[in-house]
Amino acid sequence: MTKIINLENCDSTNSYLSELIYSSNSIENFTVVTCQNQSKGRGIYDTKWHSEPRKNLCFSLYFTSRVKAENCFIISMATSLAIIDYLAQHSIDSQIKWPNDIYYQNKKLAGILIENTFQGNVIKFSVIGIGLNLNQLEFPAEIPNPDSLINITGKKYDIKNELNRLIKCLKLRLQQLDNTSFNDNKRDYFDSLLGVNDPFRIRDKQGISSVTIVDILPSGNIVLKYENKQLRTYGFKEVEFII
Repeated sequence: MTKIINLENCDSTNSYLSELIYSSNSIENFTVVTCQNQSKGRGIYDTKWHSEPRKNLCFSLYFTSRVKAENCFIISMATSLAIIDYLAQHSIDSQIKWPNDIYYQNKKLAGILIENTFQGNVIKFSVIGIGLNLNQLEFPAEIPNPDSLINITGKKYDIKNELNRLIKCLKLRLQQLDNTSFNDNKRDYFDSLLGVNDPFRIRDKQGISSVTIVDILPSGNIVLKYENKQLRTYGFKEVEFII
């Protein structure tokens, strides 16, 4: 049974869980910290994650594996796919915006922040932070393209029940990593990835261009094909997707 630590208030569930890991002699795999009111939620690239108190899922999960450091992006792929699996249970056909934002019809439903701790050439453990919009009806104007399950389906969701459902999906995907290859996970990831078959726009140092995605490397770097057939590889902070 998954150990779940429920907090009323905290700065960041990722920060809280990280401090707990380092202050404990041992911690169970898949331990979860969830919070009703997260005041300093963090997203990828040092962005902020906004969530109205008591409306959405905001939690972090502790995960240990034998994943090699060179294949670190496999954890991000598995986490993204777990959220895709969870949303499919609600008949929501969602997609992944590289590297791991979850979108529905060009609007953002969920974000992921994974912080890995390495030991030699393997990942010692990961703190996987997830924010998923459930019952929030309105969002600040400065947040680009947000959406929520209640806005999509018209239904209100029980946060505790939905947390348990999503944890099951996460455990199923993450527990498979020791027995599946990077390419096995990449095939599933590509099936849900925005921009694989349909061109989309990106912004880089050269300006705005139309591209398609042709490959994802084990590091998480992305290979894009331009209209002139040229291929370029980008890291996480080197290119902006225009959705």
